[in-house]
Amino acid sequence: MSDLSNKYEWNGINLEDLRQVMDPPADKAVASIFESKSMRHLATELKKMAENDDLASGDMPDELKDFLSEEQNRDFSDK
Repeated sequence: MSDLSNKYEWNGINLEDLRQVMDPPADKAVASIFESKSMRHLATELKKMAENDDLASGDMPDELKDFLSEEQNRDFSDK
């Protein structure tokens, strides 16, 4: 039997533990996708954003648009 203790580890962080941490803005964004009647349209819009570094489209659910806008403006650090 192999040791799988490091299977979900990245940079010393146990990713399995992080699965239990709540992220309300991300949870709301994902819920808005599932509640949307136009998942194909949302996938197209997200692909356009990835290809062009565009801001979130006005055609997205507010929760998803807010989440994406917030993430695009996030400052990242080494900490």
